[in-house]
Amino acid sequence: KKGRLEPGMDADNVLFNADTVTDKATYTDPAQFSDGFAHVLVNGVVTLTDGEFVEGAAGGVAIRAH
Repeated sequence: KKGRLEPGMDADNVLFNADTVTDKATYTDPAQFSDGFAHVLVNGVVTLTDGEFVEGAAGGVAIRAH
């Protein structure tokens, strides 16, 4: 059920322009979001639209290293 763009399938999707994506994180300030991503869907839930986070959107579960 992973990676297919069909109803009932599990897929996370990102729409971006490769010419505009930039990483702003540095060694001294690593917790920076990247720029250039237009839309992100996590498990079918829109979490980023027009480059802005959607308040309260929670399509997935955070994975934490132990």
